[in-house]
Amino acid sequence: MFWKRKRKPEATKSGENRIDALANRLQQEGKLDQLESQLDKFDPRSLEEAERESWYHLRGIVPFQQGNRQLAFKRFQEGVRQCPDSGFMIFSLGQEHEFRGETGQMFECFDKALFPKVPAQYALAEARYA
Repeated sequence: MFWKRKRKPEATKSGENRIDALANRLQQEGKLDQLESQLDKFDPRSLEEAERESWYHLRGIVPFQQGNRQLAFKRFQEGVRQCPDSGFMIFSLGQEHEFRGETGQMFECFDKALFPKVPAQYALAEARYA
């Protein structure tokens, strides 16, 4: 899957996580090329915590999947600033540090994104990077 974060989407206080639902719907419809433009319709400041985390994470995943690692890196950095407790965001930023050859920063990120903050699959990936 394009964006799957290997976790059950977190519900918000008001119900379903609209950002995860949007990404799932676009994926099912074969329209993931529209994900970024659809995300741009949301103001992340107006989103609940789980939706905001999904918004920032997906905004980084789109350029990552398109091979634009510089933009992915910048977006994951912003995501970590906005969602500093997000294991998913910290893990993704760690991956980008690894790609850039910045192993010290990668390990700093991975030290903050440990199981159960991230799924076991992520923790195993961190071990492989190490």
